[in-house]
Amino acid sequence: PLSLTDFQDGDLFDLKYDSLNKLLRISTFDKNLNSIKIYDMTGKLTIDYITNSQEEVINLSKISNGIYTLIIEIDNHLKHLKFTRY
Repeated sequence: PLSLTDFQDGDLFDLKYDSLNKLLRISTFDKNLNSIKIYDMTGKLTIDYITNSQEEVINLSKISNGIYTLIIEIDNHLKHLKFTRY
């Protein structure tokens, strides 16, 4: 599971984690997502999505346990979140 199960950032986006299937759903309320990047603690880019939609589902079963940084770009604004996958 993740240390982050549900998260909402005001009017920008909403995160939901399905721990059974290891899926992270990112959805925005009124703007499109531009990109989603996940970095491990060494700075290695592990997941990189370029998108132009209001919702993306990311399969996290392929990344190993550890601490990661999630960077979401919406309308040229970046939001950084740290999470633990264990």
